[in-house]
Amino acid sequence: MRKILLAGTISNNAKKFERDLIMFNELLSNKFEVEYYFVESDSKDKTLAVLNKYKKLWNNFDFESKGVLATEIPERVERIRASRNGYVDYIKRNSTKKKWDFIFIADLDSMNSKLTLASIECVLNSEENWDAVFPVQRNGYYDLYALRHPIWNPIDFQSELIWRKTRLVESFAGSKSIFKKFLLEVNLDKLRSNVIYSKMLLFKSSNVAIEVESAFGGLGIYKTELFFKHNYSRILKDVLQSEHVDFHFKLRQDGYRLIIDPNLVNSNWNTYNINRFVIIRLLRRLKKYILNF
Repeated sequence: MRKILLAGTISNNAKKFERDLIMFNELLSNKFEVEYYFVESDSKDKTLAVLNKYKKLWNNFDFESKGVLATEIPERVERIRASRNGYVDYIKRNSTKKKWDFIFIADLDSMNSKLTLASIECVLNSEENWDAVFPVQRNGYYDLYALRHPIWNPIDFQSELIWRKTRLVESFAGSKSIFKKFLLEVNLDKLRSNVIYSKMLLFKSSNVAIEVESAFGGLGIYKTELFFKHNYSRILKDVLQSEHVDFHFKLRQDGYRLIIDPNLVNSNWNTYNINRFVIIRLLRRLKKYILNF
């Protein structure tokens, strides 16, 4: 029986975490020998109580808490980076003894609700050459922040959006016309559509796997050795980007192959890819406007 470590980070997510933990356990425990390890920080809800509950109930469950990181690390991405490095250290310390075949890095926040054992076994038994594999979401790949591909999404979409938005707003500066303000809003939405939603590609299981420079999407399945030399620390001190991008860049430098496999589906709709529809964006903006009125 192959051995898996399922690891991840958690903060203020007690309800979704417990539900997803049970889901993963039901999904994997009959086919694999599974262990769990999570790194917590900055929780103000019942997250720590849930973690302690399962540490007592399950002998294959453990966690560490980094306490309150927000005071010393105000940037959210940097807090996540520090927590991810916590499970990397755990893997390095215990891999020789535990001999895990694969490391599953998962977000237990409802993003993996459509995973099936069949899809997991499909990629694990695939003849496709990979060292890390990531899922798709049937109604639009959402995790552009962690995605890097030379054509599909070569740079940080947030930086691109800010750069283009600044120049668009400048072109309408000084105008008090209601029509011009409306036109600006239309163009801003078109900009977001081009920079974000047009990149949320749709996949079918018949599509071929795509080699990427980085990805995530709520789940990453890695060969254990990928964590022996590298962690999620920044590549460039002055560049803030997804911790996944930094980690995967180091792996790519060592020649490891990362792919997105359309056979591995972890969700359909979520709060991100549903925004591909203009009507949804309009309704959300209307709701925001009413709440701020």
